[in-house]
Amino acid sequence: LKLKNRIIPTVQLSKLYNLTTLSLSGNSFVQLPAVSFLNLFHLRELHLNRLDRLERIDSRAFVDNTYLQILTLDDNPAFSELPTRLFHGNPNLIDVSMRRNALVTVDAVQFPLDRLQRLKLAGNPLVCNCSIRWLWRLVTGTVDEEDSDGVG
Repeated sequence: LKLKNRIIPTVQLSKLYNLTTLSLSGNSFVQLPAVSFLNLFHLRELHLNRLDRLERIDSRAFVDNTYLQILTLDDNPAFSELPTRLFHGNPNLIDVSMRRNALVTVDAVQFPLDRLQRLKLAGNPLVCNCSIRWLWRLVTGTVDEEDSDGVG
């Protein structure tokens, strides 16, 4: 299902219980509120790309989407901060793409790294410092090793 609108039609979408794929790309959403995709328990694939005005995602936006496997949040130039517990209610999530946003930092606890098969973050203005050392370790395959300074 593809929709074009200025606000997420949560009530209308909640009646589409068996929906498995949803694209809301190209809309003018400023935020994704809590339980944005209410009752979409079978949703497996969600595309939220080219949302030029998207600034904020509530940490409970995807809480009803327990079967979500693929999430794309690409090309959202105003989206700069990822909520810490955003994916905690998504045990089946294996593919996350957040390319070309305005993210300056990301933390390992924000992603289900034990389950993810793909994590795409290219094109974000990430600040390269110790706070994203986990990402370097993930890329180089040294996730479980400690640095010589004892920081794990």
